[in-house]
Amino acid sequence: MFSGVIVGNRQGNIGKDLNFMTQQYMDMQTQTELIQAATKVLDLKTEVGKKALRRAFENIKLLDSKQQDYGFENISLSGEVGIQVRLQDKICRLKNLLENNSDAPKNESIFDTYQDIANYGIIGDMLRRGDWNKKTHNSPPDAPF
Repeated sequence: MFSGVIVGNRQGNIGKDLNFMTQQYMDMQTQTELIQAATKVLDLKTEVGKKALRRAFENIKLLDSKQQDYGFENISLSGEVGIQVRLQDKICRLKNLLENNSDAPKNESIFDTYQDIANYGIIGDMLRRGDWNKKTHNSPPDAPF
C-alpha cells in the first residue's frame, strides 16, 4: 500500500515514516475522490471504463513526471516523426518481450511498454492538435473535458 516505506526500529525515523504514510494515505483518498468525480462527469457505466480511467490517470501522472525531466524540446524538435520513431522503438521492445516470454525483463516490463505507447499516443495527439508548443507548455491547463 505504501510503496518505498520502511517502518521499523530505526531511531528518529519512525516519525518521518508515519508522516510519509499519512501523506500517502491522504494522496490516495484525493486520487480516489478525483477518479470518482471524473467517473460521474464522464458518466462511465462499465467497470472497464472505470478501470481504464484509473489507468489513464496513472499514465498522465507518469507523462507529467517525465516531462519535468525531459522538458519541452525533446518532443518539439522532431515532432510527429520523432513520435513515430519512439513508438517503433516501443513496438520492437514489446515484440521482443512477448516473443521471449519475458515476464521479468531486466529494465522495463510489458506494462511499462504499454504505458509508454499510450503516452506517446497522447503526445502525438497533442502535437497534431497544436497543443504541444512552447506557449502552452508552461501555462495553466484548459478547463477539463
